[in-house]
Amino acid sequence: MATSPRVVGAAFEHRLAALIADPGQFDMFDMAMARMPQEIREAIEQDDPKADSFLEKMVQDDAWRFFLTARIRAFGAKTLKELLLMQREYSLKGLAERIQCPTLVCDNVADTVAGGQAKELYEALRCPKDYVLFTAEEGAAGHCEGGAQVLFHSKVFDWLEKTLMEAPPRAAVT
Repeated sequence: MATSPRVVGAAFEHRLAALIADPGQFDMFDMAMARMPQEIREAIEQDDPKADSFLEKMVQDDAWRFFLTARIRAFGAKTLKELLLMQREYSLKGLAERIQCPTLVCDNVADTVAGGQAKELYEALRCPKDYVLFTAEEGAAGHCEGGAQVLFHSKVFDWLEKTLMEAPPRAAVT
C-alpha cells in the first residue's frame, strides 16, 4: 500500500487509477514534532546540539530503537535528528488537492505510529475519496491494522474492485 512518500508522488502523477493511503498521513514532520517537548522542537528545527541528548535517550528503549533504526536506514539518514529533519519533505500541505485519482484513506483508532492525521488528509483531498476507520473491536488495533490483515485486505480489495469497475476506461499511454 502507499506510504507517505508515494502519496506525495501521487500529487504529480495523473495516470494513477487508484491510491490507498494506509496509514493516512498528512505531514510527517508536523506529526513527529507534535510528540516532542516545545524546547526540543525548537532545538531540532534550529539544528541545536541540545536536542541530541534527548534523541539519544529515545533510542535507548529497545522498541523505539528497533522502530527508529529501521526508518533511519530506509531514509538513508545517519542520525535520528537527520531523519526528523528529512520528514519536512513528506508533507501534503498544498499538494493533497492535486491528487486526481480515487483515494482510499485508512485510519485506525489505535495507530500510535501514524499520528491520527488521516482525517486531515481526507479533508484536504479534492478527488473522489473514501475513508475507512479500523477499530480494536474488529481486531484491527495497531499500526497498519497489523493484527487484522485479512480484514484490511478484504476492505481494500473490495474498495479497489468497486473503484476500478466504476472508473471510465483510460486511454493507453504511448
